[in-house]
Amino acid sequence: STFDISNAYPNPFNPSTNINIDVPVSGILNINVFNLKGQLVSAIINDKVNAGTYSFAWNASSMTSGLYFISVEYDGKIYNQKVTLVK
Repeated sequence: STFDISNAYPNPFNPSTNINIDVPVSGILNINVFNLKGQLVSAIINDKVNAGTYSFAWNASSMTSGLYFISVEYDGKIYNQKVTLVK
């Protein structure tokens, strides 16, 4: 097993988008959402997880339309995805 992140779906989205993550071994998983200014707008998880497949949703109903970045940190690496909220 390897660490794997799906593309966020749907994208563009309104009001929520999902991301699936395969975790090969237990570790700290940190998922945050940032706006274009680099400001943290949502913390989805920052916790130890066991090996397995996880699905996370970000509900952006209180956010304005625009581009956001979902940042996933695991095992010392950071992966970013751009998502578009269209209201």
